[in-house]
Amino acid sequence: MTKFLHCVLIIVVSVVCIACGKDDNTEKEQPSVEYINIPDKYFKAYLVGAFDTDQDGEISVEEAQQITDISYGCQNNTNIVSIEGIEHLNNLQKATHAFDGCTSLKYVPDLRFTINNEEADPADFSYMFMNCNAVEDIDVIAFTGDGYFDATQMFGPIAPLKTMKELELSAYPVNNGVYFMFGIYGSNIETIGSIVLRENDANYYGLFWSLPNLQYAIFTGKCSPLGICMHTQEKLSVDSFQSLFEALLPVTDGRGIRLGDYNKSRISDEIKQIALDKGYQFDTFNAE
Repeated sequence: MTKFLHCVLIIVVSVVCIACGKDDNTEKEQPSVEYINIPDKYFKAYLVGAFDTDQDGEISVEEAQQITDISYGCQNNTNIVSIEGIEHLNNLQKATHAFDGCTSLKYVPDLRFTINNEEADPADFSYMFMNCNAVEDIDVIAFTGDGYFDATQMFGPIAPLKTMKELELSAYPVNNGVYFMFGIYGSNIETIGSIVLRENDANYYGLFWSLPNLQYAIFTGKCSPLGICMHTQEKLSVDSFQSLFEALLPVTDGRGIRLGDYNKSRISDEIKQIALDKGYQFDTFNAE
């Protein structure tokens, strides 16, 4: 009898151990949830309130990838200082007026948007940072992909930026889609390390009116421009203009770039001659 009870005890203990082992393995097999870092509690409060689908008080990587529209979401929130974390919203397509009036906003990380929208419903980043006068320099703003986007007055009325490392506009701006992108009253940006143009037809009408203080930029691309107005770029270096013309496809009809009337444009004679040598002509646009 004692021997029998001893055997039963061994069997029970073995079953318990196996069951415990199964529980341990089950726990180990549970997938871990990865969260994005959002240091600013006010920006985080907006995202969690609007997009925390599992209601755990955090924004996971999976939840972040589902976010496509934050238009007007933080408008006039004067408490937000940083929007670190927005760089993880990889599928963001709409942010019009998202931070308009966020007067305390200082830190904006690299902004890289992949654009796949049709022309009838373009990605919309117009007026995204209107009246954000405390924003410090942004290193990168990039619109890539084969879709259409609108970045009209993305900043303004005066963009507070001084330098940028990269501005990529290789997605397709809608008509006037980069019109006064850096403010209706211009900006203080003096240097943009790289400006990447679309390798096809593209309309950049009004973009450079918001960059009157630009002194240096290196352009790349093989763009057939439908509208580039450069008559206010009197501070832009000759080397920068050379790189611009090299990034544009040859023209035979003088179209695509406006340097203003030959006698009224503020562009130097040296640059005018480069333009003429490249096949561009001067229109009668009044640059004064």
